[in-house]
Amino acid sequence: MAGLNLYRECDRHRAAGLPELLAPAGTWEHLEAAVKAGADAIYMGGRMFGARAYAGNLSQDEAADALHYVHFHGRKLYLTVNTLMKEEELNQQLYGFLVPYYEAGLDGVIVQDLGAASFIRRSFPDMEIHASTQMTITHTEGALAAAKMGMTRVVPARELSLSELKTIKKNTDLELEVFIHGALCFSYSGQCLMSSWYGGRSGNRGKCAQPCRLSYTNDRGQKAHFLSPKDLCSLERLPALVEAGMDSLKIEGRMKNVEYVAGVTAIYRKYLDLYDRLRRKGQPEAYSVREEDIHILEELYCRGGFTDGYWNRHNGPEMMALHTQKNLGREIGHVCSRKGHRIKVKLMDPVSPRDILVIPVKEDQEIVLTVPADAGDRDEVLLNVSDPGKIRSGMSVYRRRNEKLCAKISEKILNRQFRYPVSGSVSICRNEPSAVHLSSRGVSVITNGPAAEKAVKR
Repeated sequence: MAGLNLYRECDRHRAAGLPELLAPAGTWEHLEAAVKAGADAIYMGGRMFGARAYAGNLSQDEAADALHYVHFHGRKLYLTVNTLMKEEELNQQLYGFLVPYYEAGLDGVIVQDLGAASFIRRSFPDMEIHASTQMTITHTEGALAAAKMGMTRVVPARELSLSELKTIKKNTDLELEVFIHGALCFSYSGQCLMSSWYGGRSGNRGKCAQPCRLSYTNDRGQKAHFLSPKDLCSLERLPALVEAGMDSLKIEGRMKNVEYVAGVTAIYRKYLDLYDRLRRKGQPEAYSVREEDIHILEELYCRGGFTDGYWNRHNGPEMMALHTQKNLGREIGHVCSRKGHRIKVKLMDPVSPRDILVIPVKEDQEIVLTVPADAGDRDEVLLNVSDPGKIRSGMSVYRRRNEKLCAKISEKILNRQFRYPVSGSVSICRNEPSAVHLSSRGVSVITNGPAAEKAVKR
């Protein structure tokens, strides 16, 4: 937990040459968490046209409040408008949907549909448009085509190597936004039709059922999660991404919990700022990632290990989470003995009461256990198991929820209060309304009270 050195300045301005740190938000709580954890910008969806239809998403009435909140804190907010659209949606609904966001000062829209991009450019000429990763832009020509349509930023396909990204950056004037952490698609993002075929839920309409996370049997009779990639982790790659000129570093996770958004954002904020300080000192080679910070990321969400994705490889079985599609968390011990309905777990890390532990038993089956209240700070723990017949000595034990870590995130991030300097004046005159005027960060308020009266006795 000592590794969770949180972002400290409450009024942060992006350092020159440092990429934007872009965090996800599925609800208002996620939005606040991302700001408090140090994100430079946040992306989230509205109630329509977003590729995460099952996230909380903002209502149009909440848009002005959300934009006021992020702008007051010096951040940006981008809206995902990244589904493929039907003709009636494009012609009858999109304009009315975007107007409240536009009037409230939205910083940009992330778009997949080419017709929607063209419509937005015509209807909202000042709106910044970003080409979604679901446009599957994989080379310079695709990026230049996006620029001709009036787009200022491209989120290239997540399957590109760092070398390919450098080529696009070198040959265009576009900003590049790249994913640095979170879930990966098995297919090119936005080009997978499995969910539509299997269940009539289209990923391109924001309703992906994630059939890639299911187990399948290959031609050898082996059953595993052959289509389920591990989650991406790019902490080690941050210096290379900064030096390659990437403009925005994006964390995936609009469907994940608020502790994930806060914790992951805080860790990446910490290392971006660390590299910036080392670079300014002329010591960029001193950059290194502490193992305990990787452990924190694993505790927040991990499918049995991370991958560094496609930065330096084309593909490979080491990228796949073959044994589970679920969040296991971090491996913290193994079963060392079993007696009746009780098992003894040998621990690598101490556990705390109410921690959630997971023991994968076979294929998609797992045993979920809660650490009891009498668990002490020791290297072994006894746990009651309702179905002990499935458990064998040597089985790995993972921690899916770390109560101490979640409490730390709540204390240091979620419950954090920003404080900014406030200037003000008070005006009290006889026969005139009294007035208090306060201002901070370009926002001013005036409140009036009753007029002062001449004292009669004192």
